Amino acid sequence: MKYEPCVIQSAINALNIIPTETTPLDKVVIDCLKDYKGMIEKDTDWVPVNHKNQHPSEGQKVFVTLLYVDGDRRVEKATYTDGEFMKDKYISFGHLVTAWRPYWSPEPYREEEAD
Repeated sequence: MKYEPCVIQSAINALNIIPTETTPLDKVVIDCLKDYKGMIEKDTDWVPVNHKNQHPSEGQKVFVTLLYVDGDRRVEKATYTDGEFMKDKYISFGHLVTAWRPYWSPEPYREEEAD
């Protein structure tokens, strides 16, 4: 399985794993991704915005849970930019965001991999 650099960095950030001289980075990343993949496959793996410094990587696309004053909750796509969850380049979701989770889209189908 091939992972994009932003996925690797998100996994390292989320699991708070730091490579050491005795543990090569590739082993740390592989172990980290196995654990991270298991976490995000569950529908309950939302990260509260007030959770211990767990924030998405800069520019990472995420799903956010929005809580409105009337109690209505919605899920929207956002991009994490400059410490804010942004709907687009100019509109921030601001204080409405209660939790986030990584936005995953599947790889496109490739005929040569189907065999």
